[in-house]
Amino acid sequence: MNDNRHRQYVVRLLTVFDQAHQIHCLMSRRTQHITGMTLELSAVLCWIDRENGESTIYQLAANLSRTSNTITRVVDVLERRGLVERHRAQTGDRRLVYVTMTPEGESTLRSFREATFVIIEPILASIGEYELRRSLDQVIDTLSVISGH
Repeated sequence: MNDNRHRQYVVRLLTVFDQAHQIHCLMSRRTQHITGMTLELSAVLCWIDRENGESTIYQLAANLSRTSNTITRVVDVLERRGLVERHRAQTGDRRLVYVTMTPEGESTLRSFREATFVIIEPILASIGEYELRRSLDQVIDTLSVISGH
């Protein structure tokens, strides 16, 4: 491909990133308004849930592509709200701090997921199922190639 063609693709890719960022911000505002949870807070709860209700700060940081300091601040907020608890490993490396979701955290995560569905479902309903699946598969495949995963 020539340089001009590459530039066109870069511009289109940057447009996709910009639109994805705008959607992310809109979703964050709407879910925060409905549930009091930002996407960042909910992402940590989602990963803890994915790990069967328990994870370390390091694991969360790696999975969410954030620094340990950032995750620590998010966990501080979640802990103050009573949505997670911290505890040290009883055996092995006692420096490891585990973050466990509380029943209140599980309930809040369910509410967040329901609110997200309420926000997204009407948008998705306006797109045909085949077109939606095909488009999402293409975007995911392309982003996977770009990110090297």
